[in-house]
Amino acid sequence: MKESEIRTFPLSDNQRNIWNVEQTLPNTPVNQICTTLIIDRHFDIQALRQALNTVLMNDETLRTRLLLQQQQPEQYFAAYQPQRFPLYDFSQSDEAALDQWEQQLARQPMPLINAPLVHFFCFQRGQRGGVVIRIHHLISDGWTQVLLSNRISRLYLQAVQGQPLQEEPMTPYREYLEQQQRYRQSRRYQKDREYWQKQIRKLTPE
Repeated sequence: MKESEIRTFPLSDNQRNIWNVEQTLPNTPVNQICTTLIIDRHFDIQALRQALNTVLMNDETLRTRLLLQQQQPEQYFAAYQPQRFPLYDFSQSDEAALDQWEQQLARQPMPLINAPLVHFFCFQRGQRGGVVIRIHHLISDGWTQVLLSNRISRLYLQAVQGQPLQEEPMTPYREYLEQQQRYRQSRRYQKDREYWQKQIRKLTPE
């Protein structure tokens, strides 16, 4: 699909603040969130891959992409495509090597334009394994990361037990973006803006 055919959305107010930080501190991991999800026993990479693909399929926010239009960031939601998720095997390495690898992932800056804003790195060390989730603050925060980890855990358990992988329907993030666009185009927004401008002027010294 050509860029001209993609439906894009402006960044939300919160996303715009994060984008501005990125412009101030480019090519740094300042807005990245990394979480390691550990599976202690009987690690099953195929079950984990099924769980990860299911969350990608069900949650369009995880498929958010950015592009620049007239040097301004816009976002769109890429179509779901199944992924294999390579496995990094540390069975012949010690725990320190695994820790060092996780730290390197956390420090590695993510490209933002026309690139995924979430990455899953599967790993194994003997019977123990898991996944490092590296996600950008543009589409997640600490609490959302907890919810995502819980979703992956539930789906993984369903997969290892041979059950159909099922989740509750997700509220599309685009609904929030559309709501914010309608608000910005409304009379209420203009009234709110005028009100707060007056309040700020009252606090500004002459």
